Amino acid sequence: TDEEILLGEMRLVTSDPLAIDNQLRFTIGTRPPLRVLLIAPARNAGAQAVEDGPAFELFNLLTAPGVEVKFLPAHKLDTAELAATDIVVLVNVPAPSQRTWKQLHQFVSAGGGLIGFLGSAAFDGGRGIQVGAWTTPEALTVLPGKLDVVRLFRNPCGLDVKDTGNPLLAVAEFNVQGVAADVALIPVWKCWHVEPADDARVMVRFTDDRSTPAVMERAIGRGRAALFTTAGNLEFDERKQWNSLPREWPFFVLVNRLALFIAGRTDAKFNFFANDAIMLENDGERSIRDYLLRKPAGAQLPGSVAADSDSIWIEDANELGHYLIKPKGDGRAISFSVNHDSGESNFSKVTTTDLDNLLGEGRYSVARDVESLTRSVTAGRLGVEVFPLILGIVLILFCLELLSANQFYEADNDAVSDQ
Repeated sequence: TDEEILLGEMRLVTSDPLAIDNQLRFTIGTRPPLRVLLIAPARNAGAQAVEDGPAFELFNLLTAPGVEVKFLPAHKLDTAELAATDIVVLVNVPAPSQRTWKQLHQFVSAGGGLIGFLGSAAFDGGRGIQVGAWTTPEALTVLPGKLDVVRLFRNPCGLDVKDTGNPLLAVAEFNVQGVAADVALIPVWKCWHVEPADDARVMVRFTDDRSTPAVMERAIGRGRAALFTTAGNLEFDERKQWNSLPREWPFFVLVNRLALFIAGRTDAKFNFFANDAIMLENDGERSIRDYLLRKPAGAQLPGSVAADSDSIWIEDANELGHYLIKPKGDGRAISFSVNHDSGESNFSKVTTTDLDNLLGEGRYSVARDVESLTRSVTAGRLGVEVFPLILGIVLILFCLELLSANQFYEADNDAVSDQ
């Protein structure tokens, strides 16, 4: 099915004195499942099943959440049809041809996704990834980094997933207490040393002393390509094992999150708070250039998007409710919702620490009853009577003047007596 946008709202049956939070509007977008082409070397030329190669674990991980996965043996990669695919996943593919790299570059540039799992080497068991084939000029136009050598960790390390500001890791499963530490304890023994391209981004690192890149990505045209620098599969021979990641559920979360990110499905956002900076994804194939913005009250305002922009910025969302962006032409209509900030209806008591941080320590007073509040308000409006204070200061000065005068008079009297 095609993508659909559903609008809805929730209301309280009974009202209360604060009516602003009695109604919540929301927008939900539905998309067809991801289509993944999984490519891995088969154990022999006649093998066609995914069980016959190193892609079996990834096949199970990707199909679990409903992704449509098709398997293709690596020796048929040159004839692969990519038109009906969202993401191509290469698992330990030994030597993609120059023709394949050119085809993958065109595929990614047009909006597709590419993920490479590097879990073998030509000298590791006789067959595996050949550095020369992965570092050709054609390969480097699409890959986010240049393969160098396989690195053996002196001590087993894990994945560092504590950077929750990272779009790949900004998911609730990684924010649960202790999960980041658990991922770091899943042992990894081997990885490829990959030198990131100038325009690539390292999204996950290993916990070794060098913070070696584990996952890196690169934007190419309208698509993205990523490399996972260690294996995504388990070996039959434990002595050849690269890691234990496929045995643990955090790897399942990471792989599926990576697939969504590479496919551009973690960018969509349809629900905002008032005063948010509203940015919407502009579909590359049916992008919007000129449009009408229909506001909740019915008003329609014209708008436009720059020709080289993949985002739609909305600056006139000054009402609560549902908005509709109607393109002029054949583009896809987009809806989104704006609600009040939940902090505006949070009436939890403010602590002394909060007041100190907000106003500054010692720069405020606290009224704990009506009488003290009345006194504070009265003092603020009328000021404080200072006449008694001034009179007291004058009396003190008068007394000091009298004492000093007596000292001089006594000195004069003593001089007269001596004469």
